[in-house]
Amino acid sequence: RAGAKGEITFEEMVTVGDFWNWMEQKFVPNTYDPFWSNGDPKDDYFKGAVLDMNRVVNGFRVTQRRSRVNDCLLQQRYNAFFPFCYPNTFGQGRWGPTSKDSFGPYYNATKYRWSEYGYEGGGSDSGFVANVPATTVLQARNRVAELKQDQWIDQATRFVRVDF
Repeated sequence: RAGAKGEITFEEMVTVGDFWNWMEQKFVPNTYDPFWSNGDPKDDYFKGAVLDMNRVVNGFRVTQRRSRVNDCLLQQRYNAFFPFCYPNTFGQGRWGPTSKDSFGPYYNATKYRWSEYGYEGGGSDSGFVANVPATTVLQARNRVAELKQDQWIDQATRFVRVDF
């Protein structure tokens, strides 16, 4: 499944570990790459430019949508074997047994909250949003490491999007 050096493409992701591997090994380093493809250092103006054309000015955002835990048909019958059930959702996690309940690590169970936001020029979206800063690769790596440590993506996650 993975290419050379354990690298994985976005389309090949299957597990939670695959997602974090892709974020840590591919997305963050390539988004904040300080070198051109020939190895020469980029001028400050071009650092943080996606595809060497579009500048990242406010970081990137990771949005997820989640399913409600234990909202599956026939779940009670199998509780002895599977005490938790994570049902499927539909329409990129918008319909079905979806959850807007806050969640987080054991020390802050409401750290991540549902939010709704609009786009300039119209339109809106919603989900659990984690913003990642744009200033340095170190800040981006630290924020991604925090999300991973908090298990921001878990069994209840049904939809993930990374955008700018």
